[in-house]
Amino acid sequence: MRGAAGQPAGTEARTAAAQGSTPLAPGETVPPPLAAIAQPPAQPTRGGACPPPPPPPGGGDGAAAPVVVVHAAAQAAAALGAAGPRGVVLLSAPHAGGFLGPAVFLRLVAHAAAAHPGVPHRAVLDCGDAPGFALAALRAGVRAIVLDPACPAFPAVAGAAAEIGAALLTARPAPALDLGRVELRRAAGRALLVRWLTRDDADGAPHG
Repeated sequence: MRGAAGQPAGTEARTAAAQGSTPLAPGETVPPPLAAIAQPPAQPTRGGACPPPPPPPGGGDGAAAPVVVVHAAAQAAAALGAAGPRGVVLLSAPHAGGFLGPAVFLRLVAHAAAAHPGVPHRAVLDCGDAPGFALAALRAGVRAIVLDPACPAFPAVAGAAAEIGAALLTARPAPALDLGRVELRRAAGRALLVRWLTRDDADGAPHG
């Protein structure tokens, strides 16, 4: 059997494979490399201009930003609203890369950031020991993830993260205040959050 160009059937496929690619089926497209989608598109404001990205958290004296565990947009917004000059690290629940997903996590953070523009913050998605979820998070635009270094594919994920300048953490940042355990509707809960975000040290607060 011969192809349309008079070559034996399968020649095109073998040629493409030798060049490092495979023929595409009708309607199939080639997914972009990670470097081509390093940053998610910025959402324009009502005036039509895209807001600048938030400054990175942490003080100018090198002090690390406090960490809070967020499960909902309202918790993230409360943390950004109460953040001090160092800003805040918004950490997902454990393994949220799987059960919540990067798209929902990014929307959660974006909603909170829109209510408090300019507050230094970093969103960190915990992907547990699942490299597939970690790669999906990087492709979705998450720029800081947690992944268990014991998983066999950790080097591949590390290379993908380095390619786009994302942070790959081998453990959850600690200490952290879990806002799922704080009643933010009460004054005492809000006061606890303020104390945590403006503290000088990390002692005396619950971990997430």
